[in-house]
Amino acid sequence: MTFADGTVHHKKLDGNSAIRNAQRKVVEFNAAAAAAAVTAAAQPRENEAETPVRLACGHVAFITDPKIVGWLSVEGEKAYYCRTCEADQVITAAGPGALRTPGT
Repeated sequence: MTFADGTVHHKKLDGNSAIRNAQRKVVEFNAAAAAAAVTAAAQPRENEAETPVRLACGHVAFITDPKIVGWLSVEGEKAYYCRTCEADQVITAAGPGALRTPGT
């Protein structure tokens, strides 16, 4: 058995029964690890702040990448890919103001 930190552990398996038991445990472990990975990926990370941006199409996107959030503070017209429209859209507002409905 090899662990994530690179350590290797050996255990002699005597007979078909021991081999089948070990294979069953490997399948159970892999299934549990895959389920945990899917659950972890679906959960938002607590330390990631989401910055809302309103796009010219009217949709709002939430950005968590700090590099992109920093890029928003640079002067000039910027565009961001709208997944709903499947096109680049001009950013019309960023930050808490982006959550207000336009015209209010």
